[in-house]
Amino acid sequence: MYKKDLQLSPGEIVTHIVHGSGWLGLVLLSDWDVKKSKIHMIPGSEFEFFFKRLVYKCEEQSRVGWIYNRWLIKY
Repeated sequence: MYKKDLQLSPGEIVTHIVHGSGWLGLVLLSDWDVKKSKIHMIPGSEFEFFFKRLVYKCEEQSRVGWIYNRWLIKY
């Protein structure tokens, strides 16, 4: 069951509105003032390296990034 909620809590699994259920991430942090969440992409999911194009330091961090809550749906 999917649920759209702008207030996400750490530990919740989310999916992306545009990319669908193949895009799975785990909420690490949620900043309610900016309405963004820090997401860790779930290994083995279709978009595991979604943040790779944004990070050039190391491959491990290519699974972590910030995204606006309006694009996220609770899984």
